[in-house]
Parts: sequence; structure tokens; C-alpha cells
Amino acid sequence: MCWAVYMSMFGSLGLAKLPYMKWLLPVMMIFLTIHLFFLYKRIRVAGYLPFIISMLGAVFIMSTRAFFPGTQWSLVAGVGMILTGSLLNNFPNVSLKLIHKKHKIA
Repeated sequence: MCWAVYMSMFGSLGLAKLPYMKWLLPVMMIFLTIHLFFLYKRIRVAGYLPFIISMLGAVFIMSTRAFFPGTQWSLVAGVGMILTGSLLNNFPNVSLKLIHKKHKIA
């Protein structure tokens, strides 16, 4: 499971106002770093695209939290990028199979 996505999603849904928020952001950053590390390890299998998209999502989330704390659309965009990167990492050959389908002519 991708805990960084869950933590990001909870933060963007309003759970950031709970009293334990002081430790929630560091925990989210730790899980996000672990997520990016595992994506980096799978670059040979899945390619660079899942890692780059998830990295951009992480940058969106962290820059929003640091510089634009009231902006929700960039948090949602960051969570969407991380989710997209995770899905691309789990299904790396789906698009390739659809594109490179060979047809036999009888």
C-alpha cells in the first residue's frame, strides 16, 4: 500500500486540522520518501515515468504545504500525480501491450 498517498489524501480532505498535525507532516514525508525510493528501485522494470510523475506530485505537495498553505487544488493535483505514478509502476506493460499488438495476416 502506498501510505504516502493516503496521508496526502487525508491532509487534503481536511484532517490536517486535527491536533496531532505537528507529527503528521514529518510522518507523511517519511512515507513519501519510502514510496519514491521503491519507485526508484523499480526504474529498470517500469521505466522513469512513474518515478518522475510521483516526484512531481511530491514537489507539488511539499511546495504547497510550505509556500501556499491555503491552496487545495495543488494538493489534489499532487495526490493525483502520486496515485498516477503508483498505478503506472504497478501496471508498466499495459500500454505497451495495447500499442505493440502484432496482427497475423493469414
